[in-house]
Amino acid sequence: SMHSLTYPCPELTFFNDKQTLRKLIKYIIELGELANELQCPVMVFGSGKSRKSNHTATNKCFNIFVDAFGEIADKPWSLGVKLGIEYLTKEETDTINSAEEAMQIINKVNQPGLKLHVDLKTSFILGEDYNLLWAKYGENIIHCHVADPGLKMPSNNCAEHLRVAKAIKNSAYDSYISIEARREPGK
Repeated sequence: SMHSLTYPCPELTFFNDKQTLRKLIKYIIELGELANELQCPVMVFGSGKSRKSNHTATNKCFNIFVDAFGEIADKPWSLGVKLGIEYLTKEETDTINSAEEAMQIINKVNQPGLKLHVDLKTSFILGEDYNLLWAKYGENIIHCHVADPGLKMPSNNCAEHLRVAKAIKNSAYDSYISIEARREPGK
């Protein structure tokens, strides 16, 4: 998967002005075309800084997300690349802070190229009911990141992995699970 999509371009945001939003949409579409050329089937849109509300009303944020992701999902995704919306904690951003919020956007856009991404770090922090999450959204989840708290390599030190693994196995999810961890010095 490709992720950290807007990391090199923090100026690209949803809610500052229309010109910046247009640049963001164009940039993500171009990344989707690159992903297609690289035969990378999944892109993950977390990009917490890009989606800070900038004091925009919640319903207006929703409508902007629907329009923007609708336009994005209509382009390179027809070539086989899917975009997963990653919900993040409120410490990371102030929009799309739950699977339910992400799914409201995904359902409203209603394009096969727009799906849900689950980062287990966020699930652990939010204290989600894994069985409910994966049973309810398993067929809409396109990608999953796993790590121990602090973005450490997964280990037996985090019992949550065993609980969520059972939920994933019992769900309709049939796609990627990848490690998203920080490199530890000296290892």
